[in-house]
Amino acid sequence: MRPVFLLFTRFVHGLGMGLSSTATGTIVAQVIPAARKGEGIGYYSMSSTLATAIGPFVGLLMSQYTNFSTIFLLCLVIGLISLVSALTVNVPEADNPSIVRGFSPSSFVEPKALPIALIIAVPLPGGSWTRAGQTL
Repeated sequence: MRPVFLLFTRFVHGLGMGLSSTATGTIVAQVIPAARKGEGIGYYSMSSTLATAIGPFVGLLMSQYTNFSTIFLLCLVIGLISLVSALTVNVPEADNPSIVRGFSPSSFVEPKALPIALIIAVPLPGGSWTRAGQTL
C-alpha cells in the first residue's frame, strides 16, 4: 500500500474526527437540560475517553484472533449503525439566531491575546524549548 494513500486516509480521518468531536460536543451542551448540564457533559466526556482507551485494546485483540476482512466488516457495520443513529438525532435550533456572525479574522484571533502570543513566539536563547533551562 502506498504511503501517500495512507497519509491521505489519515488526513481525512483526522478531519472527520475534528469536525465530529466539535459538533457532538456542541450538540451535547445544547441538548442537555441546564439543571443536569454538568452531569451530562461529564458522561459525554467519559464515553469519549473510554472509547479511546478500550477501542485500541479491542482492535489489537481482534487483530490477533481474526483476519482484517472481518475487522473491516465489523467497522463497516458499526459505522453504518452510527450513521443511521446520527441521522435520527433531533438537534434543536439555536436559541438566538441573531447572534450568528459572518467570517472575520477577529472571530478566530483575540486581539488582547496577541502580545502574550508574540512573547511566547520569540525564540529562546539556545534555539529550543528543551534547552531553555540550560541558558537561563
